[in-house]
Amino acid sequence: MSSSSTTEIYKSVVLEVRPRLQSVNVFITLLSNNTSVNIVLENDEIHIIENDTISIITCKDINVVPNSLSAFRKTDNFVTFRFATNNAFENLGGFKTELLQNTVASIESLSNKPLLIKGTSYIIHCINCNKQLSATIKFERILPLPSDHSDPSDWFCHAHGSKDNISLDPKNVDVFYTYCYVHINRTNLLHIKTSDKVIVCKYCLSWLGITFNKNTFRLWLNTVKFIDNNSAISTDSLSDVFHSFKDIFRHSLYNSLKLMATCYTLSNQTDSLLIWVLEKKLQIFIDASGEGLKKYDVAKVLFRYAKNSDDAYIQWQNDPMVNAINVSKPMMLDVLKHLHKSNKILPPEFSKSSDFNVSYVFIFIITPSLEMGCESLQVSCAVWLSGSFKRQKFIKDDLAVSPSSRCALRG
Repeated sequence: MSSSSTTEIYKSVVLEVRPRLQSVNVFITLLSNNTSVNIVLENDEIHIIENDTISIITCKDINVVPNSLSAFRKTDNFVTFRFATNNAFENLGGFKTELLQNTVASIESLSNKPLLIKGTSYIIHCINCNKQLSATIKFERILPLPSDHSDPSDWFCHAHGSKDNISLDPKNVDVFYTYCYVHINRTNLLHIKTSDKVIVCKYCLSWLGITFNKNTFRLWLNTVKFIDNNSAISTDSLSDVFHSFKDIFRHSLYNSLKLMATCYTLSNQTDSLLIWVLEKKLQIFIDASGEGLKKYDVAKVLFRYAKNSDDAYIQWQNDPMVNAINVSKPMMLDVLKHLHKSNKILPPEFSKSSDFNVSYVFIFIITPSLEMGCESLQVSCAVWLSGSFKRQKFIKDDLAVSPSSRCALRG
């Protein structure tokens, strides 16, 4: 899909395409606040007419119904309207056949393969200042962690008698992992400062993780790196957020759902990002650079930032339908930046809803960045099958979750 302009009079164009509704919502940001703007629809073009100048947006991939323009509105330098589309296929949307969008199949299977290698010597470093945080560690057990919401007793292949014997606390030669954080014995870490809950680097005071319990630290792979003789293993914070969202999307039967991403910023303070997913997978076209419309699959969301003293935080925390995830401080900051930058491409009256902001989450693309005018929206999306990690090396068999490895988790 491309765009050719007789004269460029717009800054950005966003099209939200909903094939099942045969409808497209259009949001245009003009370069100037001119009161005289007309829109003309052709079969495969949108004409933006301002006085004697015209810009033509070519949209051959959308079957435009020429006389279907409705809900036209102009406010300052923003123009919004809606138009209808024809079916791309004869029977699509009719009583004979309806093709439903599969929002699950395109979300790739999440890898459960370990990043670290058994028997390899590692030194943990702070990502921010690169200072050493541990002595050399050689892990003898590298095992995946169950979900935060699961019962530890469900993680074993058979009953072990008293529940008091069940422990997921790693010993000093153990590391238990997920795709974005690890559990490690607290005796392994040096040169850190801890409060009741938060762990920071002794040298630069960067946020590293949390105290999971009296024996265990939770460290995020986007705040520390494990260095061996050949490589440094870490992850990207925004990719880790997208990975968490995809994991929840994959297990949800609903197109709309609520997410609550929480981060312990102080020992007595929890900051949260409340995300109400309106559409898990929405097709949009964007032209924000004059190079033509480009297609993206996104999640359309409402979001707001909340502290643990806010009423919204308490309400969502007590809602059993809310999916809660624990994130690192860099993950929280990067996803907020991502959401706010996406929010800016929408007109003011369409960018807010009550106390929430409207935005797009670009979790289904793998390009490194999306240009939005003069600003670059960093979208370091993960390539899930090869790993979102800076070291693209995995072990094929060694530590798969088998009944024997589940039993090995016993303390």
